[in-house]
Amino acid sequence: MSLDFYYPVEITKGRKVYCKEITNHHLITIQKFIETSDNELLCEYLDNLVYELVKEVNNINCLDKFLILINVRKNCLGGTLDLVSKDKTKNSISISYIEKIILDNYEDKNFTVEYNGIKVTCGFPVKISFFNSFYDCVNKIQIEDEKIFLGNLTYNESEQYLENLPYQLLKKIKDNTYKLKQKTVNLFEIRNEKDSTKYSFSFKQEELFSILKLSLSDSLKNLLYYEYICSSKLHIPPSDYLKMTPGETKIVIKHLTDEIKKQNERQTQSSTPPPGLGQPMQ
Repeated sequence: MSLDFYYPVEITKGRKVYCKEITNHHLITIQKFIETSDNELLCEYLDNLVYELVKEVNNINCLDKFLILINVRKNCLGGTLDLVSKDKTKNSISISYIEKIILDNYEDKNFTVEYNGIKVTCGFPVKISFFNSFYDCVNKIQIEDEKIFLGNLTYNESEQYLENLPYQLLKKIKDNTYKLKQKTVNLFEIRNEKDSTKYSFSFKQEELFSILKLSLSDSLKNLLYYEYICSSKLHIPPSDYLKMTPGETKIVIKHLTDEIKKQNERQTQSSTPPPGLGQPMQ
């Protein structure tokens, strides 16, 4: 069963956060959203999951959330992404390499607009989303001396503030979003026998979501099979299985597999006639 273990994750602006591991319950829920193609609810779930995992949140944006979740994936499910080209050539991409390219090329940009006593600071989008929206670029809302940092709020809480912004302010935000544009970089290459395809990355919300969805994709059937094995063979209650991390589960099942393999080998050896005694009688 997973304890409250935290590990550091590097995010934008040279900051670090401390993050917990995901559990089988988290991963099963993610797979259900993926296998039912419900991108909207998957985005909301992943966004809220960050606030559940991180020990202390300090005005994080969508890129920070991406870096946190991709690190969760690296620590719980492995450090490479396996991609297959059109001719079925397997490519293994290092998650650490992807992180480095993103952090080395990200530029912190922002602008401020004001209307009727409301001051809004915009920067990199805050929410995880499967489409790009200028709406999500709002980082901070200030009314007189009160400052509201949307990066500290959960998905639904931030929506409540955004829905009440006046149209005139939203128009100013939309007209200035060009100031936030990031440069395009080559994130990785997918190679096959004849050539290679470069994956261009422009720091857009839909791109970050696509990589997250790919990296967190597993098999719901396999996860439920692991639950069956843990329950039937190891007598681990389903409630405890859901609290375990995916990494812990694989280690436990590997021990069980190795033990069964050794038992089978011993049985095979004991049933084999001793050498030199000829064939068994018919």
